[in-house]
Amino acid sequence: VVVCEEALVNKELEKGFFVDPRYFGGIQTDLDNALITAKEADYATLLGNRVVERAISLGICSPLSIRRIGKIMYAEVARV
Repeated sequence: VVVCEEALVNKELEKGFFVDPRYFGGIQTDLDNALITAKEADYATLLGNRVVERAISLGICSPLSIRRIGKIMYAEVARV
């Protein structure tokens, strides 16, 4: 599952990271529904400050697992 802020899709972030719509685009839904799906998934990619902050507040990921691409938060979550 990939959850990405819509405003970031098709943009180039710092460090040459391109938010490719073929990977980060797709079905649009509200953030909480997307994160519920991410929480139930075996693997999730989260991109965007609002997305990652909300995921942390819901217990989907730990603040210690967050990476940054420039000023944008990014996390990968795997269920073990």
